[in-house]
Amino acid sequence: MNVITHYPKSHDAIDELKKRTTKITADAIIYQIQTLPCSTEHKIAVLNSILNLIKRN
Repeated sequence: MNVITHYPKSHDAIDELKKRTTKITADAIIYQIQTLPCSTEHKIAVLNSILNLIKRN
């Protein structure tokens, strides 16, 4: 399968793509945490661990 990708050329368009990509990734992470078969407290702990990892990088 061949896939043709057209990337944005302007700085504003690149920034917008980065924002949209970040939003989609965050939504996916939140969904995965919400569907974990564990308590709310455990889900919060998982989320806090992810946030701590992000802050370190």
